[in-house]
Amino acid sequence: MEYFQIADLFGQRPKPKLELYLEPTGKIGPIPYDQVPHRFFWLGLTNTGRGLAKFPGARFKRAECSLNVFPYGLDGNGNYGLPLRVSDNDWVIFRGEVDDVIYPGTTLKITQCVQRYSRGDPRKGVGIFDSFTFTAEVSCEALPTIPVERIVPEGRN
Repeated sequence: MEYFQIADLFGQRPKPKLELYLEPTGKIGPIPYDQVPHRFFWLGLTNTGRGLAKFPGARFKRAECSLNVFPYGLDGNGNYGLPLRVSDNDWVIFRGEVDDVIYPGTTLKITQCVQRYSRGDPRKGVGIFDSFTFTAEVSCEALPTIPVERIVPEGRN
């Protein structure tokens, strides 16, 4: 048997530990076809464990928060860090394939998300963004699905 097979049998292989990465990009402004203020966020996964995170994934309910996936993806050209999967209208799902891994101590940015302003005068470029609770689930091979909840404070531009 190979060494990694023996290590797997005895549970000695290092395990990954995934955490949700949700950070504001610092950018506030309009998006194409909707000329009102939007607040931008990075959505990703961080592996703080010692093992390789294979087949990583993240999903969140669209209706439970005020975040939407930026239609132009991570880089502005419609590309994502993990493939966007087809789902019903309630869920936004990103799931990795065999080539998608997250190395220990690294963060994989998946996409940009946007929050539309809640109150204010968009003609003057003034927007107030309500606080919200972002509930998601993160997963990878060899770990159970982990529910994650983040509270995002109110913001202004």
